[in-house]
Amino acid sequence: MIVEATQVSGMRFELRSGERILLADQRPEYGGGDTGPMPSELFLWSIASCYGQSLAHVAAKARTVLEGLRVEVTGSKDPASARISSVLVTVEARCDPDRLERIALLARNICFITNSISASVEVCFELKALP
Repeated sequence: MIVEATQVSGMRFELRSGERILLADQRPEYGGGDTGPMPSELFLWSIASCYGQSLAHVAAKARTVLEGLRVEVTGSKDPASARISSVLVTVEARCDPDRLERIALLARNICFITNSISASVEVCFELKALP
């Protein structure tokens, strides 16, 4: 899996994965034009969509309808360490509470994003100075 980020202007980047394109930017107070989500928002979007899809997948396998399924992800930024220090994932759905809890536990096992950030993920950097 490969994602490319190409600078369009200033803080605005075009993100490409295969044929899919998304723009990322910063808010004006951070030097951007606010034409797309900030990377930290994209990070939270990734958690919300991955866990939401995992919930939907597990529920479908269990032949359970999670009516009104909604996943909200809140991140706390720690500017001193330049990282998101904590994440709260809130799940809402009309469903029997015990059933929702079982589905949520199983969904945690298959969500690549939450599994990745819950463990240490090796990040390597390769630099290529162009002529």
